[in-house]
Amino acid sequence: MTQKILLISPSSVVEDRFGTRINMRSMSPPLGLLYVAAALQEEGHTVEVLDMNCEPDLTSDEVTRRLRSSQPDVIGMSTLAPAFRAVADTASLCKEEFPDRPIVIGGYSATFNHDRILAKYDCFDFVVRREGEETAVELVAELENGVPDFSRVRGLTYKENGHIRVNENRPLLEDLDALPFPAYELVSHLTYGAFGGLRIARGSLGSILTSRGCPYKCTFCSCSAFTQATIRWRSPERVVDELEYVSEHFGLNEFAVVDDIFTLNKEHVLGICEGIRERGLDLEWYCEGRVNQADEGMFREMVRAGCRAIFLGIESCVNRILRYYRKGLTYEMAQDAVDKAQRAGLDVVGSFILGAPIETLEEMWQTVWRAAKLDIDFADFNVLRITRGMPLWEALVEEGTLDDDHWEDAIAGFDVNPEVAAMDPSELLKQFHRAFYLRKSFMLKQLLRTVFRRNKQVLLNMSHFRRFVRELKDLIHLT
Repeated sequence: MTQKILLISPSSVVEDRFGTRINMRSMSPPLGLLYVAAALQEEGHTVEVLDMNCEPDLTSDEVTRRLRSSQPDVIGMSTLAPAFRAVADTASLCKEEFPDRPIVIGGYSATFNHDRILAKYDCFDFVVRREGEETAVELVAELENGVPDFSRVRGLTYKENGHIRVNENRPLLEDLDALPFPAYELVSHLTYGAFGGLRIARGSLGSILTSRGCPYKCTFCSCSAFTQATIRWRSPERVVDELEYVSEHFGLNEFAVVDDIFTLNKEHVLGICEGIRERGLDLEWYCEGRVNQADEGMFREMVRAGCRAIFLGIESCVNRILRYYRKGLTYEMAQDAVDKAQRAGLDVVGSFILGAPIETLEEMWQTVWRAAKLDIDFADFNVLRITRGMPLWEALVEEGTLDDDHWEDAIAGFDVNPEVAAMDPSELLKQFHRAFYLRKSFMLKQLLRTVFRRNKQVLLNMSHFRRFVRELKDLIHLT
């Protein structure tokens, strides 16, 4: 007997108490759900995916129509903490339409709040903790049984006779090459490629995962807790196989590498680059990296294989704040990394987090002005949001600054920082972005790079370039 399963990536665009739009929208397909979908398909189940992040204006009535059209036996959802309440609203809508169908939730927020979720929300029946492929397959197999025994499913939290049962943890997957390719066909009709309010892709942007996990323990990140501070790699051959398959079958030639830390293993990176070149794949791709792993030779090989930009998690340009975040980095390291990336021919996106609980307004402005001294092409200034699962959350709860009962929320660092608690972070972000972008020297440099380094993309895609400029003006609030 096979099941019909609907997997939902709920809309992750919400508003905080300042009225600021928090857009957690992924710029690429929801790979976590697509991996789960592929694992379920291997068992013969029928799977559909509803990615509400690509259709953010869906009304409740339209979602209901989709549900009725799908008629699923099981509904699964993923969640991120800033949008948890919106996810719960979607789950309630599903439960109202199908009160007898099991609803499963997974992802970071679900993992760290599994028992709280089931204790408070009747719309959820099961929580899948950590990696979900094997747990989802075993759960659906039990649901098919006349007399299911959910206690056998590791990594599962569930309700039984009014009690919450927490099964033993499931070990992390060791052989990532054993996973089937993500079920891209389930989202091939959608268009991806938005980042920070800008469309960075000319068409639709694909995504690729070459590893899972991160060994670092930055206080503002929950990845280490989710993956137990481990990292596992797919073989370069398997990665390139997937790139070739997705390119040939779905016509995608732009990809985001969505690893937590792509540049950690230089030999792994070089193996992927070599495979792309040997097979003659004409791809453009983007990745993330840590500034202490900057290697100019590696960057040059990445460019030769089609890499166009690297996202560097600089976070702050004030070393005191970097120590507070336990980044193990310095501003001087960021300078060196940016210079190496630029010499190799990469565009550089600098990602910054502002509003740490100990950060002064003066230090925030220091980050902005020092970021302007870095040779980066795009600055992404964000407000720190603290969620359960982060070491910073646990530390603030222990000292009495945060209430652990607020687990459903992403707490802005501004809210627990006495110096700036009364300020509007959305207004400050406008000022920070304007200060960075509205510099004549910066605009001239970007014009020259567009003509000489990005000329092929621009000449072939003037409509994309005009759209990018228009969206950039909106981002920095120019009218």
